[in-house]
Amino acid sequence: SNEAGIPHSRVNDTIASLERRGFVEVNIGERKVFVALPPNIAFSRLINEVELLRDKVEDYQKGYVKEEKPFILHLRRTTDFPTFIDEILKRTSHEITIVLPDGAEHLLDVLSKNSAIDYITVVVVSKRPVSFSYTINYVVEDPGDNVLILSDAKNVLMMPYISYKYGGRTKVLGFYTNYKEVSWYVYSYIRKLAETAKDVRIHRTYTPKFACLFNAISFYKNASKRRVRAIIRRTTNGEIRTIIGDIISVQENFVNNITIKTEEGEEYVIGGLFSVVEDWEVLTVEFL
Repeated sequence: SNEAGIPHSRVNDTIASLERRGFVEVNIGERKVFVALPPNIAFSRLINEVELLRDKVEDYQKGYVKEEKPFILHLRRTTDFPTFIDEILKRTSHEITIVLPDGAEHLLDVLSKNSAIDYITVVVVSKRPVSFSYTINYVVEDPGDNVLILSDAKNVLMMPYISYKYGGRTKVLGFYTNYKEVSWYVYSYIRKLAETAKDVRIHRTYTPKFACLFNAISFYKNASKRRVRAIIRRTTNGEIRTIIGDIISVQENFVNNITIKTEEGEEYVIGGLFSVVEDWEVLTVEFL
């Protein structure tokens, strides 16, 4: 009590707490004797308990889909751009789609400096063909005025290129967000932009993964690959299922969807982001 500055009335509670944590042992005889364990033994026990707890948490997380809270972060300086690129790449598991205004092709150099880009499916929308390690390059007449990056159809980075080019004379240069409404708008905008492509170039023929269904359809049509593994979510109850099969048909009108036939003969009609017409919404499509 004197050494620790703990009131006499709290000593027993404090020692009991230390005993539960494995730092103190109690020898009971005619009187209680409290023995402090050597630190290396006490902390070894604690570390083992933490490791066991970590294993339990990991087991729990395997069956848990984390819904990240909505956020929006603002770019205020041109020097923020590489930092935000690094951040969005950290959050990208499968696919990144980039819209580059005319003259902004040099911004691909910022992406190329991050080693994570080598393990991600890269789709570029540009006015002229680009020299980059992409999977798909949509060459369009007018890619617009904003640099847009859509990551796994969930995260969006937007920056007006003119503000970037002339030093960012506005208070806000752009934004980075995971709001679903913004993701849906950008997804729809890029999809419409891709439909106007005067040239679609396939650069890589490895096994890419797509989160944007319209990109998967473009790859299917231009690379002549149809065998896929798809992770899909039922629109009615959120059930998640993994299927393997062949794309047997594609529908492209006011909706985009694909039909996959599995080895068991089951057929799934699968739509894109926020599907409302189809029974299944695609999370990822991986070509095999």
